[in-house]
Amino acid sequence: MDGIRVNCIAPGFIDTPMVAPIMTEQRRETLKRIIPLGRIGTAWDTACTALYLASDDASYVTGATLIVDGGLLASRRKAKGRRKFL
Repeated sequence: MDGIRVNCIAPGFIDTPMVAPIMTEQRRETLKRIIPLGRIGTAWDTACTALYLASDDASYVTGATLIVDGGLLASRRKAKGRRKFL
């Protein structure tokens, strides 16, 4: 084997300039309410996940998708809140 690891990062709502045009204060508050960790993700949240995957700490991690969404996907609240958000 070549020792190549392949992993994926799946970010949720991340507060970046790309989402700024659609991020009203009402949407921001709705997201904070429906995301179990109570905040919108930052670019640092995604970057730290990438650093982990590139580090020796993840040397035995391969074929994984790490979801970086503050628990939204795992939450039962997502469907109800998502309809209101969109």
